[in-house]
Amino acid sequence: MSWTYISAPGRIDAFNFAQAKAELLSAAADAKQIGYDVSGLQFMSLPMIKLLYQTALEMGQRGGRFALIGSSERLKRQLLIYASLDPFLCLSVDGWKSLEPTVTA
Repeated sequence: MSWTYISAPGRIDAFNFAQAKAELLSAAADAKQIGYDVSGLQFMSLPMIKLLYQTALEMGQRGGRFALIGSSERLKRQLLIYASLDPFLCLSVDGWKSLEPTVTA
């Protein structure tokens, strides 16, 4: 089963939230598995955290998977404060590469 890979920009804030949201929702509409690379992320707004969580929940309910790739401990703490890590598959960058995923973008 292939993965849809999305690389997050360095910041997701009010200035680019609409674009990041559109990209994620477009991918999630068709994808069974999403790999969302946050390894270069420096800041993520609360609306984006909530959107990631909701998207991961919905994908899980459809039998899909949502992987956070390269998430920092800081991002994981933010997710725990405002949502939950339960619906996410958290992978290091090396862990992602070890899957040898077939990626569509």
